[in-house]
Amino acid sequence: MFQTEIREPSLGAFVGQQMGLLVGSLLWCLLTVSLPIWFSDVTRPVGRILESLSIIFLAGVPFFFLGRFVQYRFPGLALSGRWVWVLPALGFMAVLISSLTAGHSAFSDLFSPPGEGEAWWGVLIFTYPTLGSIGYSLGLRLNAHDSQ
Repeated sequence: MFQTEIREPSLGAFVGQQMGLLVGSLLWCLLTVSLPIWFSDVTRPVGRILESLSIIFLAGVPFFFLGRFVQYRFPGLALSGRWVWVLPALGFMAVLISSLTAGHSAFSDLFSPPGEGEAWWGVLIFTYPTLGSIGYSLGLRLNAHDSQ
């Protein structure tokens, strides 16, 4: 008669998705980082723009489609995974704020680091996981079947 389905987010599902996204984005970065590095060697103004766009695309778009798949196939996981972007985004903001207080801007290093070097660690540790989790959460929220 009444078919009301009550779904509550699960802490275990949230933590599992958070850790899975972290590990997945780190592995994905290691597999795809050669394209942005190649763009960084191209003519500087155009190369830096292409490098930044490739990092944003490679880090966010695949996880957006993963989120779409999870939202379609596992709606119970989708409810708990909508907020997985918060923790990586807070870490990303903390890095930006600390770099500004230290007197330099890490923003350009997180989206367009110079050549091959230690600046790519920031892309690996902060940029890819943050953009991946944002893309994943957007994929979960797009055309969600419930109103929550």
